[in-house]
Amino acid sequence: MRRQRTGRQASERAAPARTVYAEVPPRTEYSLTPLGGSLIEPFLAVRAWAETHAVEIHRHRTAHDRAASTEHSNRAR
Repeated sequence: MRRQRTGRQASERAAPARTVYAEVPPRTEYSLTPLGGSLIEPFLAVRAWAETHAVEIHRHRTAHDRAASTEHSNRAR
């Protein structure tokens, strides 16, 4: 079973920087470390790919949803 990571656990891995202020109400700020910032370019590449293929992705998603709906309807009979 996979465990969900909290912001504190992620910051221990050096991607986001976490700053906690001893204020009332409590305040926490997050920012990217240089290591986390190194992910910006790959994320932008994935975004560009998704935008380029948006129509095809939508077409496949729609076909999948229709097939799943048909399969569900057939089981209900």
